[in-house]
Amino acid sequence: METEDAGIKREFFEEAEAMIEEGQAEAVINVCQYLIGQTNDRAFIEELTPLLQPAYRQLGVPFRSPLPRLFSRR
Repeated sequence: METEDAGIKREFFEEAEAMIEEGQAEAVINVCQYLIGQTNDRAFIEELTPLLQPAYRQLGVPFRSPLPRLFSRR
């Protein structure tokens, strides 16, 4: 049985993938960047990568993972 949080996450990823297919990559990138800014959960940020890579590719922009910048030692 799927938990409510898992169901919401699954729906988010399905909707984001559909949006990328429909040419709405910029909206997906904006939402993902907002979510990244709201968390310090490395695993969740890594989960967003499969959405971000094709979205950036659709815009013709090289994708650079936010992880090194967010989790580098200062």
